[in-house]
Amino acid sequence: QVSNIHKNYTDSGSLMYSTHRGSGIVVGFLKVGYKKLFLLDRNGAHVEAEPLCVLDFYVAETLQRHGYGLELFKFMLQHQNVEPELMAYDRPSTKLLAFLAKHYSLIQSVPQVRPQSSPTSPTPSVRATYLLCAKKDPWEKVLGCCG
Repeated sequence: QVSNIHKNYTDSGSLMYSTHRGSGIVVGFLKVGYKKLFLLDRNGAHVEAEPLCVLDFYVAETLQRHGYGLELFKFMLQHQNVEPELMAYDRPSTKLLAFLAKHYSLIQSVPQVRPQSSPTSPTPSVRATYLLCAKKDPWEKVLGCCG
C-alpha cells in the first residue's frame, strides 16, 4: 500500500526535497491563480477583470524543448477547464511569450494599467501583465469572459 500518493506540495521547498523514492524528478512547475487586473478596452476605457492568471511557469533548463512544458500547460488548461486566450500572464518572459505564440497563436495583448493611474491621464502607465488573445479580435473574448 502506497501512502501519501496524493499529497499536495504547496511550496518549492517541499518539491525540491521530495525524492519520490527514486522513481522520478521534478521537471518544472506551473503556478496559477486569480488576479485582479485593470485593463483598457478598445476605446481606452478602464475595465476591471479577475481572470485566471499564470503567475509562474518554469521547466528545468536541461529538460526544455522536450515537450514537458507543453504537457504541463495542457494539463493545467484541462484541469482548470479554461482556454489559454482567456487567461492572463503575469510579467511573461520572452520564453513564455514565444511558447504561447508557437503553441497557441497568442500574439496580441490587451494593455493593463496600474489602478492608481488617472483615468484622465493621456498615457496610462502600462504594467508587464498581459491578457493575450489569439490572432482574432483580442477584445471579443476578454470582455465577454471577465468584464
